[in-house]
Order: sequence, then structure tokens, then C-alpha cells
Amino acid sequence: MGKMPKILIVDDVEDKVEILSRQLKQEGYEILKAYNGEDAIEIVRKQKLDLILMDISMPQMDGFKVTMIIKEENKTIFLPIIIVTASKDDTESIVMGLESGADDYISLPCKREEILARVKAMLRTKQLHDELSQKNIELKKTHDSLKLAEENLNKKVKELGKEKAKLEKMNNFMIGRELKMVELKQEINSLLEKSGKPKKYEGLGKTGK
Repeated sequence: MGKMPKILIVDDVEDKVEILSRQLKQEGYEILKAYNGEDAIEIVRKQKLDLILMDISMPQMDGFKVTMIIKEENKTIFLPIIIVTASKDDTESIVMGLESGADDYISLPCKREEILARVKAMLRTKQLHDELSQKNIELKKTHDSLKLAEENLNKKVKELGKEKAKLEKMNNFMIGRELKMVELKQEINSLLEKSGKPKKYEGLGKTGK
């Protein structure tokens, strides 16, 4: 990714935001914070993010709804979202989060090492996805360039075909003209022989005495 990844933490509980923020900042990540769903959506619209940690239990707009909106508005890019649940046993919330479009989940409380491992794994997935997308863009540019070159080549071939047809037409005209000159020469020699002048006619520029 070049520069350090930018991570958005979304949670209405400030203490949880600060704990996660402190842990991730120690790894050098750039951290943005949102304390409700509306602010999170606005930040995503304005910032180029690499990962979102999304709490699911928020007032007004819960994490499921926020996740769905963010995923809907970012269909052309891969913006990973890790939902944060309050318990490993909250299977229903985990399933709902994944069905809403989340890419992974973290259940609190959990060890710092687990949080960092899941964050790094998702960032690695994001990096690979972005690299693949860039390769696809470059491949499309190459394909478009080759297509344009092929069109130009076909145009040149068509033009050469027209020139060849013109040359063949001119060549046929010259051959026909030579044949007529030979026939005319033969006719003139025949007339000279009949008139008692046996000297052969060699061309329009030569005359016999």
C-alpha cells in the first residue's frame, strides 16, 4: 500500500474506540474515529480508507445498517469491514454482520494479538485485491492499445489493398496498350508489304524511304 494503512474505528462507546485506537497506533496505523453510523458514512465518502472496524450495537443506526450502506456505495472497490461484537457466543449477530457485507469479525474482549492478527490479515487481503485490480486496469489498457493497433493495421492493409488494385488496373492498361501497339505495328507492316515496300515498320518514330 506504500504508506501506512488508514483504519476507521466506529463505535458509540468512546472508551472502546480509544482502546482499539491505541493498540493499532502502536503498529503505526493511521486511525480515524466515528462515534455513530452517520459520521462513519460521511468519513468513508470523504476519505480513502483501507479498513473499518465496525461496532454493531449503536443507537439510531446500528452497525449492520451502516455496513450495508458503505458496501452499497463502494461496489467498485474492496473496502473491508470487520464487525466488532460483544461476545463470541453472539452467533446471530456475527451471522447478521457477515450477511450485511462484513468481511470478518472480532469478539470483545479478546487478546491484542488476535485483534492485530485479524487486522493484518484483512489488510493483506485488501492489498492483494488492490494489486489485482491495478493489474486488471493495466491489462485493459494493454488490450485497448492492441485493439487500436489492430484497427490501424487493418486500415493500412485496406489502404494497401486499394493501392494494389490501382496498380493492377494501371498494369493491365499498359499491357493492353502494348498489345494494341503490337497489333498496329503488324497492320502497318502488312500494308507496307502490300504496297511494295518490304521494309518493316519499326515504330511510329521511324519511316522507310
